[in-house]
Amino acid sequence: MDSNYKSIVRKIVSAYNENGPIWKQTKKFHSGYFHLEKRKARNEIPKDWSLNDYNEFILSIMNNRENNVYVYILKHFTQDYIVFEDGNWMVIVGTNFVMETCMYRKDTSTYLKSDAGYIYIGKVKEVFEQ
Repeated sequence: MDSNYKSIVRKIVSAYNENGPIWKQTKKFHSGYFHLEKRKARNEIPKDWSLNDYNEFILSIMNNRENNVYVYILKHFTQDYIVFEDGNWMVIVGTNFVMETCMYRKDTSTYLKSDAGYIYIGKVKEVFEQ
């Protein structure tokens, strides 16, 4: 596993555990609330969840030692993305530490293919091994 990506993953998880996910936002738009409402509308999360509940859910995916970690790289991207997945949910965070999305898929394996730019790094527990 590339030690640079391993280090980035550890730093992202540490920062998120300390301060919560970093969502894109402007004065008029907060992507965390946008994603929260989108997942509720799709019945993917409980209707009564707050942004804090959704953020805690995201952290649970990122911190579960048995979940998988990928790096998502495409030539036209301005940065690489780190992907945490549990088989149904994918949390995608830029290497700039900003949350891109947390999305549900019936089966993430059909989505996370190397020919689509996803490179497997390892399990979360392997990323944190010294």
